[in-house]
This record gives sequence, structure tokens and C-alpha cells, in this order.
Amino acid sequence: MAVVGSKTRTKRTDYLPLVTATLAMLLLLAVLPSALNLPQSEPTETLEYAPVPPEDDITTPPVGNFSSLGLGSSLSLGGIGDPEGQPPPDITGAGGRVVKTPSTKRCVGNPPRQTADPLSPPCVASYTGDNGGSTYKGVTADEIRVIYFFYNGCRSTSQGRECPTNNSFVDIGRPPEPDEDVIARGVRRLQTFFNDRYQTYGRTVHFWVWYNNSRTAEALRARAIEHIKLIDPFAVVHGISAPEYTEVMARRGVLTFNSAVGTPGDFFRKFPGLVWSYLPSLEIQARSYSSMICRQIVNRPVAFSGNPGENGQPRMLGMLRPDPEAGGYGPELSGFADRVRSEVEACGGKFAVVANMPNGGQVNSGEEHEKEQQFSQNMAEFRSKGVTTVIWAWGFDLGRNSGAAARQGYFPEWILAGDNIMDGYDVGQAQDQQAFDGHAWIQTVQARSPAFNQDLCFTAMREADAETPQEDAALLCRLHLAYEAIRQLFIGIQVAGPKLNPPSMDTGYHAIPPGPSESPLVPACYYVPGDYTCIKDATAMYWDRNGTAPGSSSPGCWRMPDEGKRYTADGWANQDISARAKPDRDPCNGYSSLSINVNAGV
Repeated sequence: MAVVGSKTRTKRTDYLPLVTATLAMLLLLAVLPSALNLPQSEPTETLEYAPVPPEDDITTPPVGNFSSLGLGSSLSLGGIGDPEGQPPPDITGAGGRVVKTPSTKRCVGNPPRQTADPLSPPCVASYTGDNGGSTYKGVTADEIRVIYFFYNGCRSTSQGRECPTNNSFVDIGRPPEPDEDVIARGVRRLQTFFNDRYQTYGRTVHFWVWYNNSRTAEALRARAIEHIKLIDPFAVVHGISAPEYTEVMARRGVLTFNSAVGTPGDFFRKFPGLVWSYLPSLEIQARSYSSMICRQIVNRPVAFSGNPGENGQPRMLGMLRPDPEAGGYGPELSGFADRVRSEVEACGGKFAVVANMPNGGQVNSGEEHEKEQQFSQNMAEFRSKGVTTVIWAWGFDLGRNSGAAARQGYFPEWILAGDNIMDGYDVGQAQDQQAFDGHAWIQTVQARSPAFNQDLCFTAMREADAETPQEDAALLCRLHLAYEAIRQLFIGIQVAGPKLNPPSMDTGYHAIPPGPSESPLVPACYYVPGDYTCIKDATAMYWDRNGTAPGSSSPGCWRMPDEGKRYTADGWANQDISARAKPDRDPCNGYSSLSINVNAGV
């Protein structure tokens, strides 16, 4: 076995910020640390839980694992249509209107849920009584304080000024400024939507947006201490890996909800009940990906190569592994690849080459020539060693690998692990189409998505503010999964019951019954003992250069066999991955990761 591409490169930065830098979304760094230690508040009692009536109407829209969740029991939890209850203080919502958490929620469906979202919890329509007041730090009888930590600094958009001040807060509870930034506008809309629709037991969830542009470990730790002093939050929501910030928050009892790719399970277990994620842990996703490879690739003949004479011959595996010393890749990404390699080798797979892959997204860098040489060298090494099937175990790329292969007349099978960026049809369209068309498959935790104008996040923003532009919503909805992280927070608040604290929230989450997804539109979401991440399944898609994704005006899409059916790690079928492909009937996924076509589907 050969290992190539190990030359030292730049110091690591974080994966997703570097991706957004590729799109000209990052600005200059600034550091303004301060220090303060505050004592951690002690949690109070845990609630009892009562069952929710079972589902018996199979004609209703698909629902997730939350449909049979037990909720916090109380004599003061009202039924549907109960008009009683006292609203909390006013919060200014999207568009400047006053938002209250109403005593009666507009639940939907049969059996009823809080919203049309299949992962929303069973309906708790109204509440009256004593919610316990200050049940935990950042919680009062009227308010739950939350920071939305936007890691990448300010944004310029078609609306609003160029940028607010970096390393600063915007109080989303106050009326909006006329030139409010796109991120603050988006969080304001989601604050309005979730407070209107979810049960928070007489409290209003009040957000502050922090525009971060200080990324050293020391600055992130100082920020966390400063934020505890200034806001005293119950929770922080962010869509990026900032472990230093999260760790300081957790040590002081603040909960964190993130959607960062590749967070190891041990990090969650280090702070049990305080750190949560919508996306699966590194280990869960690695096992799903390697299990798919073991069942559908290993010890099977080549089936969809573009190289003459290869189909029907024994497969020879090569691996693309994110270079741990390359800018933009942290150890969690190469750790994922190493885990996959170990699990695939344990089931009989053998790798002729394991190649370190530089980041394929940066532009106008002094290292670009060196990078191009590395991509070309990797593909030449794969070709010379007879690699028929490339196992692409994470690593961002806008066409460098596929382009280097195509220039050498090399068209192997590609098996990618989705990272919520490479899964998007927009990134697929950036690949060399001859190299990918019919030759590339990707495993993804993303569910089948409609056009963006039907996306749950976008429709939630539109419900709060009918004038929400698609380009405003896209950044938070797609690249940062803000809706999913905020939804997870609100689900936790609702299932915890009135006496809100980490133990009651933990108990509520872990009361969600495990089970497979019943719909390609909904992931299996539940929490097993010792686990604090939501998604437990995945699907596989293949690239079709002639397909058109919902909402896209450009050709090229990831097609979804069996309508996008989802599988747990132990559920992948024992057949070649390509056996289920039916290009004439398989739908295209509407999921895009870096951009949307704002003129399509509106």
C-alpha cells in the first residue's frame, strides 16, 4: 500500500469557515478578549413524562420519531383550544411586530403536532400555571436567554449596510435597525416563528446574535467568558465547530446546540446533557459510510467505471483522506477517514493507495500551484496502482480531484462521504462532468429536499415575515443549518416541560423512541444512551449530469434511488450500490449547500 501527499502545508483552520472563504464570505480577524469566571448554577428537579396518543391515521403526512414522544406532564398543560394562560413580556419580532408566546398554539395534523415539520413534537397547545420561575441559569419565569453564535463574522447583502461591527452583539429582542444585517434578520424571523409555534410554558426565547471574527483558541475561550458575563445565557446555538468556546460554556453549565460536521462522540459525553447536535457524531457517520462500503462495494466487481474494460473486474480501492496538515482541515476530518479505513479493512477491503488530499476550495492562494500538483499526483498514483474505486472520505473540493482525473483520461468509480457541502447539487455541478456522470455516488445524512421555496427553514421565515428574500434565507438555512439547530433547542425546551433545566431536557430527548425513518423526507432522529446527536440514518445518491434538481436552472443533480429511502448502518442492502439506480425514474435531490438559484421556483 502506498501513502502519498504527506507534505506539510499551512496551519489548520476550521473547515466550514474556509469553505465560506472560498465564496468570499470571510473578513479580517479581530481579537477583543476579556475574562470573568461565574459559578455554575445547579439544576433542579426532573419532570415526569406522560405518553402521547399513538398514531393511527396512516393518511397523515410523514412524521418523525417525535410522534410518539412522552412529554412533561402537568395538571396545567391544556389541550387543543384551551384559551387560558398568561403571555410573557413583549419581544419585537420580524418586521418590527410584537411577538408573544400565545396561550393557544396553532397545532396541525392528526395526531396534532406543533407545526407541519415532520420532526416537530406532539402538540402541547396551551399551558397555565407556575413554570417554576428561574429554574436554571439564563431562565426566568418570562424569558430564556440564548446566543446565536455566528462564527464567520458579518455579511454584506443586497439589503442592509455592508457589515455590522464584528465581534459584537445584536439584541434580537429589540426593534430592528433599518439597515440590520442579513444574519440578524434571519435569526429574528426564526425567533418569531419558533416562539409563535412551539410550547415554551409562558416563557419567550430571547436571542442575541454574536458576529464572531476572533478565531484563535485563546480568543474563543475569552469570548465565552465574556458572553456569560454579558448575557448569562441558558444556551448557545451555532452551526460550526468552535470546541474551545463550547467547552468553556459547558464547564459553566451553558448548553450548546450545533450542527458541526465531525464532532466526536467523546466530546459530547465529556459534558453529558450540555452539548447537543442535529448532525450525527463522527463515529455514527463513519460506521454508516463504512457499512455501506462493506455491503455494497467490497468484494464485488467493478460496476460503473468509465475506464475501458474495468467493469466486471475485481475492484481495487484507493482512499482520498483530508490532509491533517493542510489549511482548512482539522484532525476530526482525517480522523473520520482513518476510522473508515479501519472498518473497511476489517470487512475485507484493501486499499492500494491512501492519498492525503489538500483543500480544494481556496482560490488566489500562493499555494495553488502546489495544490494542483498534489491533486494531479494523487490521481496519477491511483491510476498507476490500478485503483478502480476511489473512497472519498470527506474533504471539500470544487472539481480539483475530478478535473485532475479527467485530464489524465482516468474515470474510476467515486464513492463520497457527504459532509453537508459535497452533498449539494451546486457543488456537484462544479465537478468535472465527464468524470462524475454515472460514475459518482455519495452517502449523505441529508434527507430528500424540495425546491428551496418549499424548504422548511425558508417557509418558517416567510411565515414570520412574508417579505423574506430567498438570498437572505439561504445562508442560514443551508450552509449553517440554523433552522435544524434552533428547532432542536425548541424541541428540548418543549419536551423538558415547565421546570426547564439540563436534566429535564436530557430526559425528554432520551424519551424519543428509536426506530427507522418512515419517509425519505425525514431522517431517523433519536438519542440512545450516552448519545447526544439526532440523525441515525443516511441514504445514497448518484450523479446525473443531465438531471435538474428542484429549484435549479442548471443541469446536474444527485439522483435518489427508491425515492431517497434511508438506511441505518445495519440496514444497507447486500447488493452493489449501483443495482438500485433507475435514472429514468429516480428523483433529483433539491438539497444545495453553498448557494441557491433565487430566480427558480418562486
